[in-house]
Amino acid sequence: MRHVIVGLLALGLAAHMRAQVPDSPSPIFQVGEELQYAVRWKFIRLGTIIVRTVRDSSSNDTGRVRCVMNVESSPGLPVVSLQEHNEAVMDIVRVRSLSFAAVHLMNGHSQTIHHAFRPEDRIATAELIDGENEREWKKTIPDVDWYVEGVSLFFFARHAALRGGVFDAPTLVNLSIARTTLTIDSVPEELSIDAWDPPIRAHRFTGRADWSGASAAGVTGDFTGWTSDDEASVMLRAELDIFLGSIDVELERWRRDGWRPPSPVNAARR
Repeated sequence: MRHVIVGLLALGLAAHMRAQVPDSPSPIFQVGEELQYAVRWKFIRLGTIIVRTVRDSSSNDTGRVRCVMNVESSPGLPVVSLQEHNEAVMDIVRVRSLSFAAVHLMNGHSQTIHHAFRPEDRIATAELIDGENEREWKKTIPDVDWYVEGVSLFFFARHAALRGGVFDAPTLVNLSIARTTLTIDSVPEELSIDAWDPPIRAHRFTGRADWSGASAAGVTGDFTGWTSDDEASVMLRAELDIFLGSIDVELERWRRDGWRPPSPVNAARR
């Protein structure tokens, strides 16, 4: 399930929106928010994903936050033992990545990843260190207006779902910029998850990633997801394919001040 969340959530701004400069933070960001997801294949629990939003203690800039994503395989899972710690510093107005750092441990094999973006120079830098083979790769990527990767994709998915339409995002994967597209259904529907009763009012999106090789689990380019139909736009569920077949990533626990899953479609509309 390595980088499952990356296959899950790869999105961005549509070309016709790029000329618009937002002037207020996206409502999806709330310091202290914590979302926990179960990752399942058929009836087998593969692991857990926990996503947290915290203050960025490295800067006095209130227009940025640190978003943390931890991924861990279930204890005793045969074949794969996985632990990931990922952190992205994000611009909460433009909803883009400013820096990214990660440590991934899979079956005893470690990788360290760093990304950084200099908007004033339109340059991104990327570094990958393979701990097992003691190899290091560095790359400078010029002429970059903005991009998303890893953790920031998760948050941009939520942000994009507030607006609806077709989106096209530059996505930093494997030390290169690729593209991801997303189509959001503007008509709400009802979604059921095990952690909440009754059904939740949600928006469905479908997408395709124009990249490959970012997942040892063999994530394909197609995915489907649902976000809550409210300003929080909480990611509720996603379905994607890996070499095992179709897997589900579903919200099972959350902490966000003032948030309750929105009522079913027939009860209320946004």
